[in-house]
Amino acid sequence: MTPLEQDALICLRYKIYGTLVRMPVCVVSELALGQEFNPEIQRETADVYRAALEGMLAKGWLRVVDKTPEERLAKLRAAGWIGPNPHWVPQKGDLDFTCKGFALYRRVCQANRTAYPESLLCVEESRRVAHFVASTKTQCLRTFRESMGSTPERYADYLASYVGGAVRVLRVEEPERVGRWMEREVSPHRGGWRIQVHYQRIRRCRVELPELGVKGWRETVRLTTITGRVRPAGATKALYFDFSEDRDQDGAEPASYRPRLIVYDGVTTPKPIMTIYHGERVRAGGIGDGFTHFQWQGSTAYPNPMTPEQAVATLREGILAWQSRQLSY
Repeated sequence: MTPLEQDALICLRYKIYGTLVRMPVCVVSELALGQEFNPEIQRETADVYRAALEGMLAKGWLRVVDKTPEERLAKLRAAGWIGPNPHWVPQKGDLDFTCKGFALYRRVCQANRTAYPESLLCVEESRRVAHFVASTKTQCLRTFRESMGSTPERYADYLASYVGGAVRVLRVEEPERVGRWMEREVSPHRGGWRIQVHYQRIRRCRVELPELGVKGWRETVRLTTITGRVRPAGATKALYFDFSEDRDQDGAEPASYRPRLIVYDGVTTPKPIMTIYHGERVRAGGIGDGFTHFQWQGSTAYPNPMTPEQAVATLREGILAWQSRQLSY
């Protein structure tokens, strides 16, 4: 496998799938991103990578997927396979490795020491369980720690990002031997080890402050958060806000938490503006992620997590601080 062919496979390495038309453009984008960190990376045109991909199709290293994910995954489930993660599989018409091509690519990566251990993180929403699978018990534990951290109190925070919503972890099973599993459809494993995490979804609660134009949702897992939109009277659009609890680093033990509100204004302020509201510092301005934001931090430290009443009352206080800042212009 030539260096050019290896470069042309960069998207498939990271499970970024696409058609023969789209894939070469994605390869150029990925390598351009890599050049920002390593100027020595060489980059060709999309036409050159397309020719390389066509050559690997002819050699039987790549294939065009001819069935939908639903058809393929249903067949695998019926046969008792664990995985792959349905969010990381190619669509019908996309390019993917063949078993022969993936085995060859793995050997090349192992030879140049860029190979990574195969492992699976797959959420089975119908049973409310997340699977962490790898070939060995040691690698299974490593996969779990890399995905969930080492602090049990934070497991729900990490798992929420995979589930797509707030969750409560009910229990974590000990590692157990399992049979057939796969991270990729082209790389089946006949045995391995699995850790299962059982969870339940957290019910979101509606939060509305009509007089302040606030509509949002409150979630409480380890911390209390309220996210939503605020649209003051007379405003032409609603703005996004995020309300959460920050640890009071200067507070007495046990740790206490002070609420923080950020409203993303979407307008440019040349420099941060410092003002005072009810004895607390208020910072407006500063550009983050393309948005100018207003930030307010409450003066009272609350237990963790806050009660619903405390959260709503403090959100009201923060929104009033933001509106006070708006009226000052």
